[in-house]
Amino acid sequence: MSVTESERRRVRVHTRELHLGADRRTDRLVARETPGNVGVALSGGGSRACVAGLGQLRALRELGLLEKIRAISGVSGGTWLSAAWTFLPDDRDDEGFFGRVLAPEALVRRAGPGQDKTCSIDHVDEACFARAICDGSFNGPGLLASGHRAKLRGVELQDVWAHAVGEILFAPVDLYHVDEEGLPTAFFAADGEAAAEAQGRNPALAPMRALTVHTRAGDTPRPFAIFNTAFVCSDLTGSAASVPVQGTPYFVGTPSTPPAVDSRGEAIGGGAVLPYAYGGRLIRAEAGAPRPVELELDRIYALHDLVGCSSAFFADKAVAGEPTHALVPQYPRYRPGVAAPAGGADYFLDGGALENTGVAALLAWSDIDRVIAFVNAPAALDVAADGVAIVERQVPPLFGYRPFVRGLGYRPYAGVDAPTIASGTAFERGLMARLPEKRDAVAEGFRNNAVFAAEAFPELLGGLLRRASASGETPGVGPSAFLQRGVPVIDNPWHGVTGGRRVDVLWVLLSPASQWLDRLRREVARARPSSWPNYPTAWTHLDPESVNLLSHFTSWVVGELREELDELFAG
Repeated sequence: MSVTESERRRVRVHTRELHLGADRRTDRLVARETPGNVGVALSGGGSRACVAGLGQLRALRELGLLEKIRAISGVSGGTWLSAAWTFLPDDRDDEGFFGRVLAPEALVRRAGPGQDKTCSIDHVDEACFARAICDGSFNGPGLLASGHRAKLRGVELQDVWAHAVGEILFAPVDLYHVDEEGLPTAFFAADGEAAAEAQGRNPALAPMRALTVHTRAGDTPRPFAIFNTAFVCSDLTGSAASVPVQGTPYFVGTPSTPPAVDSRGEAIGGGAVLPYAYGGRLIRAEAGAPRPVELELDRIYALHDLVGCSSAFFADKAVAGEPTHALVPQYPRYRPGVAAPAGGADYFLDGGALENTGVAALLAWSDIDRVIAFVNAPAALDVAADGVAIVERQVPPLFGYRPFVRGLGYRPYAGVDAPTIASGTAFERGLMARLPEKRDAVAEGFRNNAVFAAEAFPELLGGLLRRASASGETPGVGPSAFLQRGVPVIDNPWHGVTGGRRVDVLWVLLSPASQWLDRLRREVARARPSSWPNYPTAWTHLDPESVNLLSHFTSWVVGELREELDELFAG
């Protein structure tokens, strides 16, 4: 029997399992004073979400609040940003990474002789992370070309997307390292001590570079970081679903124990392994707590693997049970605690196929008391004819509601004891009731995301409209944001969230605001794309004007929320 190329590349590693228990606390991993115990959630949404998040973190840094954050949770495009910032090499600084906060009046169409280039919307500094998104190769043809180069090196089709993201977005910040065959030459770890321990256990890691959490003097200390992805499973009724995977500098795995089984019919979750060892098959286990194990991997699990999985938007339909294709990421995986041998390949999905806000991942940690939810979605806040607020589809499932449907309003998911929030005329409701209901596969994929009590949802809808408008009825005047106090958290075994507590949530929805537009120079305002600020997710490549008009706007929004932020960060 011939030996395949992938079999020749396989490597065995020694590591240990982590069982984090039901009471998971970030301060056991990152211990520092963080008044308010605030977590930041950066939603998915490709380049739009990445650039919007860049502006939001830039403004928090300007306000002196970024250093007070306890945890940050990223999904898809939010993970691009948070992972690059978390592991930014120490020879680079935060000021260059984020860029400057500028008032709308300071922006110019093009900088003239002697003018500061950073004020020009047609310029993005080389050191800024968004510069890679402005690169002309970050588009359809460029991604295909990058994938083709990876394929020529012998990279499997299922890994091509991760390598394309690594080459285009992470290589410019020195976080993508592979050899001529596309195999990783770097692994990621929390710090130098963890990296040295990993290399001491594993000769295969000894010659590799270790990517560790940024510690440059004078820069913001990094919070506990969560990079979210998911893999395909079945719930206990046999319906297709997906379960969360949390990647961090300390571990990768599914700490929760969702009521689901994987593709092999085995239970899921309950533990994790050190990052370099994820995506492996269990070969041997020893007694102990934590349990030492030996795993076989097709290759070391690298940072671009995790980031690629978190942003594999093209794989979302796999959760609806549709046929997968060759580009969908696959990694071997086993459940910690089981007897050896164990494990097999699973299909991995964009984290947004399960929960696109990143909020549920934060609430899985019991010492997060307050949340800033940056929902950088493709749809702006809207209002129905009868005055019901229409929020982006990723938000209602957090309260147990399906996304809004005109004529039907917000309906609770099966098993959620809550009334329908009706919307539309009597005629529209009657018409929709007579039509056969079309299955919404994406909305169905969100059915396991309820982490807040359903009765808190109407308060959020009303609060968002009041904050975003002058009249309380029409959004679009000011920031689409609302500080919701004392939101009841409910049990969610799917995400590992323990209920019985209340949290404060500052919801910040990406939506236009005339208060910012009216302060722009006329030629600057005319340069904005028609879909500003809610660029389509399919727009991977953004030109400098689109980047600046989005990131400076989201920085301004955060600045306008200073009163709410001060309340959140009060000890």
